[in-house]
Amino acid sequence: MSNLYIDSTSGTKRKANLELLADYLNYSPVGHHFLRSTRATELGWSFFLFNFYDYPAITMTGGWNLDLHPGMTARTFYRWMDIIIARDYEHTFELRPIKIQLFDIASYGYDYEAGDPIPRDSDIILQSGVYGPFFPFNKKESDKPEPYKGFIGTECPGMLSFTQSFNTLDIHVNPETCASKENETMMTVHIKDEVRNRDKGKCFFTGRTDLPTKLIWIIPPRLALTLFEGDRLAAYEQSDYEVADNVITIDETLVEPFNCNAFSIDFQNNNHITIFGELPDDLHAKISTLTPVAIPAHTEKFWHENFEWTLQANFLGGDIGFEHSIPTRNNLRKRLVQEDGFKLPEWNIQGTLEHEVLEVYYLHKSMWQSKAPPNDK
Repeated sequence: MSNLYIDSTSGTKRKANLELLADYLNYSPVGHHFLRSTRATELGWSFFLFNFYDYPAITMTGGWNLDLHPGMTARTFYRWMDIIIARDYEHTFELRPIKIQLFDIASYGYDYEAGDPIPRDSDIILQSGVYGPFFPFNKKESDKPEPYKGFIGTECPGMLSFTQSFNTLDIHVNPETCASKENETMMTVHIKDEVRNRDKGKCFFTGRTDLPTKLIWIIPPRLALTLFEGDRLAAYEQSDYEVADNVITIDETLVEPFNCNAFSIDFQNNNHITIFGELPDDLHAKISTLTPVAIPAHTEKFWHENFEWTLQANFLGGDIGFEHSIPTRNNLRKRLVQEDGFKLPEWNIQGTLEHEVLEVYYLHKSMWQSKAPPNDK
């Protein structure tokens, strides 16, 4: 049985595989129920965005939990996407609903008519479903919508929250190094004194002074580098972030959700405080009642980057392919045949990797049988 794998770094192999993929899609039923990754499941996504970077292969590049964003309009989605993928560049792609086709284990394609476009300036409420980016439709140039094949999103499993990033650094770095959580959260005495004299124990979000508070970074200096590329990377200086303007006084109960990027300030929407993560009822109620806050001009840079990070941490990634290596998938192919698992229960539970292995087996078999000479069938 053929082992199809898209290798985006190898020109000749990639071209051959994409041609083979297009062939497979002629035999694959439309509307396949793709596997959800752990990230997509944990974040509760009901809106899924796939990109066409390896068209006709598609890769999940992000998603939203619309239960946390009731009434999210298309205009808001596009505005947030522009912040996520390039704040200083105006994009023109439009979303369209698409249907998924299976071509290999935990790998999918698109070769079907898309739904109606969702204009960028529309206030239509986004619905749960599967979407892809397309060029604005021009009937004079084409009789069907053209997929936007530019790179959108990320090639990694997903952006980590501040807390997850700290934990990752602590696992791989000695505690005494500046990258560890302990030293990262330690501020100089000078910075602490400056912030305490400035805030007088007043929480930045609630305005209260009668509850325990802590001092935290708006955008942690060691992590800020992760956001940057190109010209922004060249201009990055860690010392620019090790300043009192990048520190706030915050209610102790809000520290954990803030560092988990469960909420942030939408600086393009009148500084509205937006919730992105699942929270205990008491904290959700507390944060959801917070009113827009005034952001001092000299701190705008840090809040803009905090919001950008929060968007990425809650949207980017989610492709199932990152969770199952190619060797793992190939071993499952072998197991299916060796165990004669075609009728065994574990291979016939929909929504599992094992069931998708079974589906791929029959899909590839039907294709090769149809192409074989009459005497070889």
